[in-house]
Amino acid sequence: MATVLIVDDVPVNRQLLITLLGYKGHKLLEAKDGVEALRIAEERSLDLMITDIIMPNLDGLELVRQMRANVALAEIPVIFYTASYLEETAVRIARDHGVQYVLTKPADPQKILSTVALAIGEEKEEIEAQSFRLTTAVELELLQTQYDDVNRQFASISSSLGTLLDFTHQSLSERDPAQLTQNFCHVARSIVEAQYSAVGLLDDTGENLLRFHTSCEGGGSAGQEFESPAARQGLLSAVVDERHCVRWSILQECQEDINLPALHPKIHTLIAVPISTAARVYGWVYAINRQSQSAFSDVDERLLLSLGQEMALFLENANLSRLLNDRITELNSSNEELQQFAYVCSHDLQEPLRTISNYTQLLAKRYRGAMDENADQFIDFIVEGAKRMQQQIDDLLSYSRVNQPVQFELTDCSRPLSAALKTMKLVISETGAQIEVAVLPSVHCDGRQLQQLFQNLVSNAIKFRSTQPPVVQIGCQESENFWTFSVSDNGIGFDMKNLDRIFVIFKRLHTREIYPGSGIGLSICKKIVERHGGRIWAESELGKGSSFQFTIPKCISQGLPP
Repeated sequence: MATVLIVDDVPVNRQLLITLLGYKGHKLLEAKDGVEALRIAEERSLDLMITDIIMPNLDGLELVRQMRANVALAEIPVIFYTASYLEETAVRIARDHGVQYVLTKPADPQKILSTVALAIGEEKEEIEAQSFRLTTAVELELLQTQYDDVNRQFASISSSLGTLLDFTHQSLSERDPAQLTQNFCHVARSIVEAQYSAVGLLDDTGENLLRFHTSCEGGGSAGQEFESPAARQGLLSAVVDERHCVRWSILQECQEDINLPALHPKIHTLIAVPISTAARVYGWVYAINRQSQSAFSDVDERLLLSLGQEMALFLENANLSRLLNDRITELNSSNEELQQFAYVCSHDLQEPLRTISNYTQLLAKRYRGAMDENADQFIDFIVEGAKRMQQQIDDLLSYSRVNQPVQFELTDCSRPLSAALKTMKLVISETGAQIEVAVLPSVHCDGRQLQQLFQNLVSNAIKFRSTQPPVVQIGCQESENFWTFSVSDNGIGFDMKNLDRIFVIFKRLHTREIYPGSGIGLSICKKIVERHGGRIWAESELGKGSSFQFTIPKCISQGLPP
């Protein structure tokens, strides 16, 4: 009988050939990749090698090349056993590498036996004489062995994936970092079926342990059984620095080589992976002593790496959320301080400005004409400047009051619009403006601010009129989540390159000598709309008018806006 080495990275494929060829009495060896196969071939005398083509570390093609280059191994017959290529392609590749025999997965048992017999040099007549068709019992045993193995793997992987999903769901609601880390440690041990697991999270420097958690078989913590290892020494340093998995099958006597604590449980097998994203290494997790006494597998490695990456994302999101909340708090505090400062400044400036204005007007009334012409002009400058300053202060006060908390109420939009038009009755009459209003909806809003919004937009439409009598159209369109209001006119329009400027406080497109005003009206409009959860924009063309549009959500909070 022949000594046959079976090389395949899938255990169930190796087991199938071992079971089948075992009935022929062959002496069977196995290897999981080309590296292990070369070592066995150099140590043992082989009559035949059956190898897969696509494998990790060293594939079947490179394995054959190295064997043919080695005088001691060059004459060993090889059968390619592959599912990666069609038979015709596999045969061509085999011939190119000096391999005479090819089997494609899944192969008929009879064909496998016949091909093996030919490869080890049995005569055709002997093969035919000894050829037999496997009995039903043997075939059933092969199928049962394959089925049981696949079923065990499927059940184990399904259980591990279910555990991963459970961890994901729990993590979405877990707010305690310590509890989240402990849950992660238990899950890490469970999915690779280990007796112990440990998790170490690094501080911001990456040099010291921030947290250390352990889990042992039975669901408890192993923390009392051994101390925490150094954050970055020995094996764990390699895991963190090189960001890859480490798998060891070692004896207790070798424990000092990986720099784990002296009181650490005895280690027979170990797997360790980093907890990291592309941006940062957050720590490491390792598991020791697989419950089945076997070494940790490629599947265990993939599962633990996936879990480590998931934990790293949770930690990164938590950090980003914390930084964002801190920044929001700082911005809110700064905004409150600025609004309070603007309000106080505006309020405190009112009295001295009123005094300057009153006394300047009194000076003009009493002494106009009594001094020279320049003095009268200087008095006019002071009076005009005081009036502009008073208007700017009033507008600044209005701007600072926009974010004051007010209860939103369901309001018929025609009511604040009518109130706005009533206050503008004189200017509408003087300019001959024609106001066209469509049917408007009811929305949850601050009614006073909506009135100010309409008043500012309609006032601008009339102010920036052309030589024709102004026509202002006010309408609204409904979409799935918003009401979109529009205030359109037939005025002078503006260049769209200035769109970003018109909503900036105190920014003007025209001098106040041509168009009076403080340049704050549209800034107030923008602030009001954003406070209501909407946005505002404009479309315009020089000489053809403008259309200002803004949105208000349909389902805004009945209380304070978000």
